[in-house]
Amino acid sequence: MEINYVDYFDNLLEAVVDDSRPRVYVFNNYATKLEAKNYYCRPFLALESEFLMMSELKERLFPGDRLQLKEEKLVIIFYELLTEEDKQQLGISDYNDVIDLANDFFNFYEELAEYKVDEIEDLRDWQQEKYDIFQDLRKRYIAKMEELDYTDKTLSYETANFSLDFLQDFDEVVFVNVLEFTPLEKEIVSKLEVAGQTVQLYNQIKPEDYDEETLQLKSVTLPDELEPKVEIYQIDEDLLQLVNALVKVDEAETNYTILDGDFENSNYHNLLSSSKIKVDKDVSFTKTRLFRFLESLYTLLKNADFSSGGIRLRLGDLVEASHLAGFRDYYSLDRSELNGLNQLAQEDYVYFCEELIDDQLAPFRAVVEEIEQISGLRSLSGFCSYLEGLVVEKLADNRYKNDLNIFFGSLAELNSITEMGIVDSWNQYFTNNAQGLFLLILRYLRFKRVETTVDDSGAEVEVKDLLTSSFVNRNRIMMLNVVEGIVPRAEEAAFLLTESQRTQVGLKTYQQQRLEMKYKFFRHLLSSEQAVIFSLKNEEQNIAVSSFIEELQLKYNLPTKEVEITGADYPEIIKSIFDCDSCLLGVDEKLADKYSDRLEIEAEDFANQRLSLTYYKYSTLKRYCSYRFYLEQLAGLEAEQMEFSRELSPKVLGILVHRVFEEMINRVGDRIKDGGYKPEKEVIKEVITEKVASFDLKIPGYYEEYYEEVIFKAVQESVEYFLTVLPDRVKGNIKDIVTEWMPAQDESRVFMESEEVEIQLNGRIDLVIETDESKHIIDYKTGRGNTEQLDLYSLLYNQELEAGEMIDKSIYNVMDQKFDRGYRGSEERFRDKLRNLLEEAIIDSKEYQGQFKSRCKRCDYIDICKVGWR
Repeated sequence: MEINYVDYFDNLLEAVVDDSRPRVYVFNNYATKLEAKNYYCRPFLALESEFLMMSELKERLFPGDRLQLKEEKLVIIFYELLTEEDKQQLGISDYNDVIDLANDFFNFYEELAEYKVDEIEDLRDWQQEKYDIFQDLRKRYIAKMEELDYTDKTLSYETANFSLDFLQDFDEVVFVNVLEFTPLEKEIVSKLEVAGQTVQLYNQIKPEDYDEETLQLKSVTLPDELEPKVEIYQIDEDLLQLVNALVKVDEAETNYTILDGDFENSNYHNLLSSSKIKVDKDVSFTKTRLFRFLESLYTLLKNADFSSGGIRLRLGDLVEASHLAGFRDYYSLDRSELNGLNQLAQEDYVYFCEELIDDQLAPFRAVVEEIEQISGLRSLSGFCSYLEGLVVEKLADNRYKNDLNIFFGSLAELNSITEMGIVDSWNQYFTNNAQGLFLLILRYLRFKRVETTVDDSGAEVEVKDLLTSSFVNRNRIMMLNVVEGIVPRAEEAAFLLTESQRTQVGLKTYQQQRLEMKYKFFRHLLSSEQAVIFSLKNEEQNIAVSSFIEELQLKYNLPTKEVEITGADYPEIIKSIFDCDSCLLGVDEKLADKYSDRLEIEAEDFANQRLSLTYYKYSTLKRYCSYRFYLEQLAGLEAEQMEFSRELSPKVLGILVHRVFEEMINRVGDRIKDGGYKPEKEVIKEVITEKVASFDLKIPGYYEEYYEEVIFKAVQESVEYFLTVLPDRVKGNIKDIVTEWMPAQDESRVFMESEEVEIQLNGRIDLVIETDESKHIIDYKTGRGNTEQLDLYSLLYNQELEAGEMIDKSIYNVMDQKFDRGYRGSEERFRDKLRNLLEEAIIDSKEYQGQFKSRCKRCDYIDICKVGWR
């Protein structure tokens, strides 16, 4: 093989591509293959040259006469071969457990085929045990493929299959910048030369960096003098990296090509206009509206509860799905229905089912029916047919050209699994067929890619993947995300073998992969005229500068330069990205004025010029400020708390306990007054069971046994204790017992007033007991309580604090079975404190004030108030 070397400053493709005669050009870099075609001009009425990837060359040279299986079909055959003993040894319970293992298995044996490794020796005990299992599976796999008359690419690499037929019209094969040849590829080169083919290799590298005997990259030597002009910047935040890069682009007289080290995970193309930036990549099918819709259906199915006979969807999943535009469009959901769903969430419902569907929530009936139908699917063909019947036109994504075609094509490919006749029954694959098959389909779709419809033909800047972009020369380049662990990529755990064992066997090691990454990084740099490099460094997040940059700086004494824009410029950055005036578009002018920095107190802020002051409203005013009080309690901007937990929420537990106590007092209150009442455990248990049943849709079923044995048992014991000691906790003989006491609606209980507002105390007292000697207020708590709430209840019950009407009060902590008494007379001090607070915040003030406190940093309204920014 003739080896030719191209200097970094020379154009590799101009040196290689020749229009004068037909050749076969072979690449290991797909982007370079595409670029090479642009340099080629097909001769008129002459045979055209072929441009192939190395994998395509192998397929041509080892054609075979059997159907070659790929992807999911191979995984299914692998699973079919597993015995019960295999599953037990490998820790496999169903098909989903085997997917990653099967892919590792096939990649491993494909690598062994590439490196001509027949047997592996000197393994450790655990490795030998696994290897023996895999070797046995490999034998069974080969026999099965023979039986089915199928093949895969590793089985095709046999001497008997080797054929030079497609090269009959070509007399020259040119390998372009192929720096690493596997033993199989070396064997191919040898066979080509034996057959009389001229074989050439063009590498853009220094001759001393390449081992011509082993056909391997052996080093990357940097020149003594660095010809390109290089600037290096370090930043601690990703957004600042992008902003500074854009500033550089705008200031430049000629265009940059941006090479992104973390290209696959970067979303710059979604942030920037297509008229400014062109992103050189197809997009994963997972980004489409259709995939996200299907994924939301799968989540709803996976977490649905069928234990009660009907179907109950997890409300958290339904709320999350409803945040997707595609989901809303498909089921014709509007703002009203979403508000209804959010209301259920705020009321701590855990499940959603037919029972909750009213006129407002009627469109969600279609969702429940959809999941119910999907749950009955039992075969792959049936599942594919069902998905083909979806009205996917509603989910078409105008950002992509071929999303629907890719979807239907994938379903056709999956249907071919059924036609192969490999699977007798899916029952042995999954514990739940519908869930398992749905996940199988989603995983298959994950590997599909779609083309964007974005017209970026006029874009000034192009973004490419640093490690996979083509080997062409560029005048100006900008590198982003040159971070250790990304460029170079971090070492991943190898399948079965250690790094030293891979070296002994002759497989590619991480050190070789790292050397290739180093070559790609420095080749881009050394073939350019000017380079700007941005790297992230953040010790708190364990982000370090790439060792390639450190080597570059050490070799050429390059300084780290200061960026033009830093974190101190964030306010200006935000203003440039978000037009604050646009936030008020479509908002009533009066409301818009209220959301400015000043919020004046006006009579119309209060319905009928009245403020019903509960303990929780008082708590907001006391703990935070009148600004938050207005936004949350008066303007109705209370932040949505959509955190769904698998545990019984404190709010629901509190309501449940209150209802249990209320029901028990109502049942036995008269007997308590008569004296001598002894709590009946069966009655208490009956009441708890009845109330728990009524909370069926608010209590997760995951820990049902735990609730029954621990939580509800504790509540039962607490009720029994409360009823036992209650007569002894109050003075005198009980004359009356009232549960859930509230003031009469027509009763005027004005606490304070001004020209703008009349403030009335309000609330619901859990229990009021009147004896011949005193009155007693009791408040039940399942968590922490505050005696100030008792003081407010005392004022509510006896607002004038008449002489002789002093009230005893206590909190009963249900879970601790403990009474916490309030101080007699403390309501007087509380009344004065409350009046001072209301005078300062509302009565005497002209506007709602934002007062900066340490807790402001955690306030949900900090971005509206901005008090911490001043």
